Amino acid sequence: MKRGPRNVRMEENKEKIPRAEHIAKNHTPPVYLREFVVKSAEKGPAGILTDGRWCGHGELLWNIFSIVGYKNPTFFIRLSKQDFSRAPHVFIIPRVEIAHVDAPNKWLTIYDARFHPASPFAYNRVSRKYVVEMQDSFLCPQCRNTKFHLALGFEIPKTCETPNDLSWFALAAECVSCAWKQIIFQDEIAKHETPPPR
Repeated sequence: MKRGPRNVRMEENKEKIPRAEHIAKNHTPPVYLREFVVKSAEKGPAGILTDGRWCGHGELLWNIFSIVGYKNPTFFIRLSKQDFSRAPHVFIIPRVEIAHVDAPNKWLTIYDARFHPASPFAYNRVSRKYVVEMQDSFLCPQCRNTKFHLALGFEIPKTCETPNDLSWFALAAECVSCAWKQIIFQDEIAKHETPPPR
């Protein structure tokens, strides 16, 4: 027996959840972080991010993550240098690395602008003018300690198509020694201005 045509009209009428809302609802992290993060509890450094005020483009959706896989989630942090004196000749890639306190020489990348397609640093816009340069381990400005608890925030634009298609990144840290906490690094992934010349 010949099959009749599929009821395309019925399928088209089904209400679809926009991709951005799906990513937010399911707390889907960027692809390169899937094995390392989970939805964060609204406490500690994540508490700084829960109101979404850090979302630089004013989007209404965002995700907040914590690092997983450690009984003691305490880390050293290295941030990329922010040296604009060499522009337009050299651009330092926005990047964050962490190392667990029990493995201080094993650094893990938890943010790299090159993995996000909306960034002018994205891999599809590769240029030799883009370099990776990291600072020394981040110091607590209050007690000079180098060990922190962390939370990662990603703003989700309504035009988002993939888990990496994000518009803003924020890293919140809480000092394990004195409990100082603050957003210590942000990057406007989807910049409104045109990318730097190459």
